[in-house]
Amino acid sequence: MDTLTRIRAFIDVVEAEGFSAAARKTGRSKALLSKYVRELEDDLGALLLNRTTRQFSLTEAGHTYYRTASDILKEIDNLADLVREKNSDLKGKLRLSVPRTFIDADVGQSLIDFARENPELSMEIVADDRFVDLIEEGFDLAIRITKLEDSGLIARKLSDFRVHAVATPDFVERHGPLETPQDLGKVPCIIDTNSRFQNHIRYFEPGGGTNSVATRGPIEVNSPQA
Repeated sequence: MDTLTRIRAFIDVVEAEGFSAAARKTGRSKALLSKYVRELEDDLGALLLNRTTRQFSLTEAGHTYYRTASDILKEIDNLADLVREKNSDLKGKLRLSVPRTFIDADVGQSLIDFARENPELSMEIVADDRFVDLIEEGFDLAIRITKLEDSGLIARKLSDFRVHAVATPDFVERHGPLETPQDLGKVPCIIDTNSRFQNHIRYFEPGGGTNSVATRGPIEVNSPQA
């Protein structure tokens, strides 16, 4: 049993002027309150209450302990209220990392709406397609387009996202029909260097699961939109 619980029991007994009255007030049994107070006295190595069948009184140590303990508990309760109050409204500064394609698209409007709804919160939005290190670079939050790897970070899925392989009719005519994912390894591709898989395109198998094919090409670019 933690010390704060014992202290609260002691204060309840003192303010109710007895174990029976404190038991009725708190909804706890008289025996349980007596046990908590006795354990507190054992920890302190001092008698706090004089107990008789008809009388109830504080010892000198009990008076001293009650005054100080009451002040400490009030501060603890005030601190808890303060934290709850601060958490009810978003305040301060939020440093956010997002992909450039995200912030340039219509979905970026959601961040503007979020800022409007929380006027006491300021946001620094850093648009970068690379995977930033949230801890080392001082970010509070990141919106990422990827499959989450094992991580100690807290993550929430926002939506599904898929990448499609596309080509112009002229390209297909010059390089032949592209009928399977493996065919992509035989034609020049544009490589997204921001991808964690670099020149490997991952795809879903018809029967489930994923696979990948290595690609090559004369153009490498760190912009998915490009």
